[in-house]
Order: sequence, then structure tokens, then C-alpha cells
Amino acid sequence: EGSSNISNDVGASNAFDSVSVINTANSSSTFGAKFNSKAITLGANAGGVTFAGATNINDEVTYTASGQTLTFGGNTTLTNNISFGTYASAIVLDSTAGDRTFNAVINTTTDNNGALTIQGGNKFTVSNQVGSSGNSLSAVTVTGSSNAVFASEVYATDVTINSGSSASFAAALTGNSVLDGGTATIANGVDVTGSIDGGVNAGGSLVLSGTTSISSNVGATHRLTSISAAAANATDTFGGTVTTSTLTLGGASGKIIFNGEVDVTNAVTFNATSQNLTFNDNATLTGGANFNGKGATIVLDSTAGDKTFTGAINTAANSTSGTLTIQGDNTFTVDGQIGTSASQQLSLVTVSGSSNASFGADIYAQTINVGSGIATFNGNVTGALNLSSGTINTANG
Repeated sequence: EGSSNISNDVGASNAFDSVSVINTANSSSTFGAKFNSKAITLGANAGGVTFAGATNINDEVTYTASGQTLTFGGNTTLTNNISFGTYASAIVLDSTAGDRTFNAVINTTTDNNGALTIQGGNKFTVSNQVGSSGNSLSAVTVTGSSNAVFASEVYATDVTINSGSSASFAAALTGNSVLDGGTATIANGVDVTGSIDGGVNAGGSLVLSGTTSISSNVGATHRLTSISAAAANATDTFGGTVTTSTLTLGGASGKIIFNGEVDVTNAVTFNATSQNLTFNDNATLTGGANFNGKGATIVLDSTAGDKTFTGAINTAANSTSGTLTIQGDNTFTVDGQIGTSASQQLSLVTVSGSSNASFGADIYAQTINVGSGIATFNGNVTGALNLSSGTINTANG
């Protein structure tokens, strides 16, 4: 009872049947080496218990009061998992002593309850599910230049990855994330339900390793520093707005679909063949887009209403490459110049079907096709212009 510190192994050779840790209010106990018990019972007071070494507990570990914190610093297996129950308490996984693994499902019986913190500066792998649908943790935080690896699903109201830290998600992530200078990596085939934002102190980095769908806004309150997406043969879909300083594209045949408004500060450069960027809402690419001599495609789709693309669209010097397709039932306005000259031009600009397009500056393309819609040119047009059954309007001069 009270605070205690045990420096030697507990049950290393033969597991204890049960260990009771009954702290006085707000006190703490530490097991400094191996801990092996069939069961552990916590007292009814707030306080902390630290397991510094390898830990094995067979029965479910259940919190018994709010304000309790269990800290694990070694490889840990809790065979029948750990539950916050209804208590607002915490788990800390500390990798100060080296890379570690935590094997246990982390549960709560009340939604938005219980906090998980990963710290220590090394890697901590969480092998099992964190929270569940309808019973999310209140917070998951990765801090102290640590690397968290989540091998199963994560459900948390708030997920925070602080500066210098990183987290990788091998299964679905449900919750709103803040990358306060940290990096989140999403595995191929994994979807994110919730928003991803930069932090008050620093923008973070988002890496999509394969095909991923993100349901809500990215960088809406605080701009992200970077997004890496469109891995080879993958399709990434952003359901909300996207605001980032840098957008880096991955491999050949990678595709990104933007269903909300997009704001990218730096130039977006294609780096492989058959890459595709599809914009279904207003888009501002302050540094423009550059096909970079690659056979890639930009699609502007006005199905959801009249939209505007702000930014130049170019390609590499002495090349003819890149396709711009405008489609949908409404008008897509392109404010920036397309191409630079007859020796630095797009391969194809297409105003598809009954779509309408308004071009605000000069166009340089090998071929320009207009379907049954209306194309309005407010600058010079250099290239072979083909009209199907639509209308071409040109500005005075």
C-alpha cells in the first residue's frame, strides 16, 4: 500500500496469481524490472503505476478510478487486454530504453474516454486495436521525437503528433488528427474518417503510401507543410478541402481526386507517366502545375457547379507533354497561362462533351479540342484548334 518501488523481478520464473497495487491518493508505484502476474488489482485512488521492464499480465487490466496512469517501458503483453471502463485515466508507452512493443487491445466502455500517450524518443509498436466504433479514446498523442506504429485500427476523438514525432497507421484511423510538426503515414488500403490539420506551432507532413480515402478536411485551420500522395498505381481521394504548402506526387499511374477546394503554395510537379490530378472544386496552385515532360493528366470537373482553377499549367522546356481535360455540366474557368511557347507546350487541351471552359490567359498546346459546349478564349491560342459542334468565343484583340 502507498507508494512503493520494487527494483527486482516480480514473478519472472513463475507468474504470481495476483498482485494488488493500492496507492494512497495521487501517489505512485514502480516495478523496475520484469513483471509477470496472472492478474493485477488497482486500488480506488488516483495515482500512477510504472512497469519499467518486460510485462506480462494474463487477466484483463481494469482501471478503478479516474486519474490513474499506467506507464509501460518494456515489451508488454496483456493477454486479456486493458480497459479504461468509465474512468478518465491514461496509458503511457515510454520507449526511452529502446524500441518496444505493446500487445493488448485498449478499450473503453464510454465514448471519448481515456488517453494514450507514446513518448521516449524511440519506436513503440501498438499491435492491437485502440478504441472501437462508438467507444473512442479521448486522445492519442505521440510526442518526444517518438515513432508510433499502429498495427490495427485506431479510434480516438483527437490524435496529435507533435514536432519531431511520427506515427504510421496500418489500419483504419477514425478521429480528428493534428500534425503539430509531426508526420503521419497512412498505409496502402487504409482509410481515414475525420480531419487532418496542421498545428498551432508548426505544419505537419502527411504521407499516403498507397490507395487512401480521407473523408474530411486536410489543413483547414492550419496549413500542412507537405502532402506526399499518388503512389504508383494508387488512387487517393480527399473528400474535403486540402490546404498545404507542398504537394509531392509519387509513382507512375498514381492518381489524386480532390472533391473539395484545394490550396497549394508551391509548384506541383509531375514526375512519372500516367499520373492524374482530378479537381472537382475550386483549386489554387500558387506555384502552378508542371507536367515536366511527362505524359500525365489534369482533369477539371465542373459537375458540382461553376469552378475556377487559379495557377499556370506548364511543362518542361523543349517538350510537348501533358493533357488538360475539362469536363462536367457547368463552367470551369482557368485563370493562368497554359504552356509557354510552341516549343514548350501541352500535348492536348480538351473541352469534353457539353462542358464549358473559360481560359483567362494564353494557351500553347499541340491540339485543342472543343466538344459541344462553349470555350471562351481571353488570350492568344497557339495550336491546332478543333471544334466539334460547340461554340468558340474569343476576346477582342
